[in-house]
Amino acid sequence: MDNTVSTQVENDLKAEIAAEINKRKKWINIDFKLAHWFVWISLIASFTSAILTVADPFKEEYRWITAVIAGLPGLVVSIDKIFDFKSRAVWGIFYEIDLHEVQDAFNWKKVDAYSSAQALRQVVRKNEGIYRNIGFFGSNEVVDLSNNSETNVAQKPENAQPDNAAKQPAAVLVPADASVESAAPSTTVVKEDASTEEQAEKKVDNS
Repeated sequence: MDNTVSTQVENDLKAEIAAEINKRKKWINIDFKLAHWFVWISLIASFTSAILTVADPFKEEYRWITAVIAGLPGLVVSIDKIFDFKSRAVWGIFYEIDLHEVQDAFNWKKVDAYSSAQALRQVVRKNEGIYRNIGFFGSNEVVDLSNNSETNVAQKPENAQPDNAAKQPAAVLVPADASVESAAPSTTVVKEDASTEEQAEKKVDNS
């Protein structure tokens, strides 16, 4: 590859990694602020609605304000549960750490441009898969991709039989008209062999 093209590819890769890191930083800041704001809104609304219910400072035509304030905590909790800003912020932090690891390895010339690009794609694929478990995207059927996918594939189901069960010999099928003696292992032959050996030993002693 020409040096000019190689330099352009490296610069483009550096710019792509930096852009991903900046995007993660922006969304981490947004998610953290939203998570804290929703907590404080819920607390303040609960406290305020309790005071307004007891004090009843509004006239009849303005009592709907108390009802609106009293309904804010439930609304805030529902929205936070749907979007789960706290989990999104934590996910963004680990995503940013993975991106920094790819950036550091490339900047310090530990790997070449192609390996860094492949590492960047793997980081994006892994974290985008984890994002499916956050908020309303979440599902119990989604596999946790934070672990190694090869390890997940290698795991056996709980109801799987042990390996030694597969190595056990198959049962011998005996015909229905066969006698029990023919099916059972022969022990008379062993006895005859034993008696033959004893006779041989006696002949040797007599000789």
